Amino acid sequence: MADADADFARRLRKGSGADPSASGATRVSGSWSFKEKYAPSFPRVETVHTRHGLVVTKAELEALGVVAPPEKTVSAPGPARVSRRSGGRGWPSYARCVQGAPQARDGNRPDISRADFTFCLLGLDWGWSVAATAARLMQESSKAKENGEDYARITAENAAAALARRHGQGR
Repeated sequence: MADADADFARRLRKGSGADPSASGATRVSGSWSFKEKYAPSFPRVETVHTRHGLVVTKAELEALGVVAPPEKTVSAPGPARVSRRSGGRGWPSYARCVQGAPQARDGNRPDISRADFTFCLLGLDWGWSVAATAARLMQESSKAKENGEDYARITAENAAAALARRHGQGR
């Protein structure tokens, strides 16, 4: 997906109130949705409404007000600190991010999205770029592996924006 398309998809998710970390994948009508939060009563996906032949352009979606406006691009601030480990910069402990994460809504496990965000926030704060942090998240996080590179990139970008706000650059 081109950067412009990925940005539009992110803005559409935000503007329509959808899950901001959603990968963009769709489920086929009649299939089961095996998300942990639905266990043990997994729902069957159903088509509620269709309009045969309807094609909607990006401009039409924006005119409907379901697309968030473009956000001002903010680069991550320089490193606040660098690991003292020999051999240069290190990475934060992903396992510690998971251990310190709040419980997921179901209360039975850590919120992996929050752990991923914290890992990215720390990696950026330690001086890693958004791209390097997203790539490292893909290695560390089962959720990133499941949801793909867009999820990892969006998580790292959101962490960079939060870090910029924290340092007074997002105003």
